[in-house]
Amino acid sequence: MCDENGKCACCGSTLLANGKRGKLPAVRASYLSEFFGETTAPVADSDDVIEARKSMMRNGEKPNTLLYLASALCLQFRYREAIDCCLKALEYEPNGYRAKRMLAMRYMSSGQIDKSLSAFTDLEKRGLDMLDVEYRISLCHFYKGDYASAKTSLLKTLDLAKDNPEMHIATLYWYILCLVHLGEDVKDGVALYQNVKISHHVGYDLAVRLFIDKTPEDQEEQSKENALTRIMYLLGLYHYYLSIGDLDKAKSSFNDALACDEYWPSFSGLGILYLLKQNPNIAK
Repeated sequence: MCDENGKCACCGSTLLANGKRGKLPAVRASYLSEFFGETTAPVADSDDVIEARKSMMRNGEKPNTLLYLASALCLQFRYREAIDCCLKALEYEPNGYRAKRMLAMRYMSSGQIDKSLSAFTDLEKRGLDMLDVEYRISLCHFYKGDYASAKTSLLKTLDLAKDNPEMHIATLYWYILCLVHLGEDVKDGVALYQNVKISHHVGYDLAVRLFIDKTPEDQEEQSKENALTRIMYLLGLYHYYLSIGDLDKAKSSFNDALACDEYWPSFSGLGILYLLKQNPNIAK
């Protein structure tokens, strides 16, 4: 998941509350449980969670230890349990920025988009990390299916990201997807493309180039570089085919993206799940 003050932390690691990065473990909670709230078998505590619980026993329950545990739970995608930790931390420090930001993210990651938007809107009022916060507010609107509001917010984010190529291409990607849903001319988005080297958000770049070059076959192999790049690209490909009215290929691309479960918590992965939540028959 792209996270932590606008810096990317979505290549198999997550920033813990102690400032260290931990690898995503092999055992993960099911997205059916975390995102759709369906009951599945409980996930055994990873070594990170066990250590975080021990830390709380040694040092007591307080915001730092609660957020340490929340971060460890997130490594297993146990977002609903992490939310409980964040809420408890906010009982101790009602204005705790880190707890509120993590809470906002985990609401987003668990399908609770109205709560996420409310939390991010509260953060926006503080005037901190505006690129980071405005980007996520844009995503909240997109995930809700409010594409007009998402477009407005993304225009703000594009201005904030004009000197940040990685965030600019990420924002432009979602902006073009909004234009597709609104039935507007994607040329308005394509005109904002910066032809610069992208090192991390390659999937976003490949997807945006679909609307420029109109050659999916040229992007296909490069999009398979890793799972994150692939799911970014496939959500873009789905929207590309929607934009040209090829519904059969759009559906095929959507199903391919849904099968990329390795990175369903990425923003593109969440985009797929929120579209599925809005319309359960979209992939049929």
